[in-house]
Amino acid sequence: MTKDHSRPRETTNKDKQRRNARFPKSRVWSDAERQRHRKLRDAALEKAGLVTDRLLEDDDTAKS
Repeated sequence: MTKDHSRPRETTNKDKQRRNARFPKSRVWSDAERQRHRKLRDAALEKAGLVTDRLLEDDDTAKS
């Protein structure tokens, strides 16, 4: 049985951030930051001649 709260829970950006005692000022990356990081990382991996599962999946979807 769930408890009925009289006051709705506030949802702010801080609620979405993970709090870690060792890194109190850390924050969660936005989707744009995460995508930019992936592109940079994938470009560096391709330049080095390495392949990841995601790069293989992208090739498979591009071929179909």
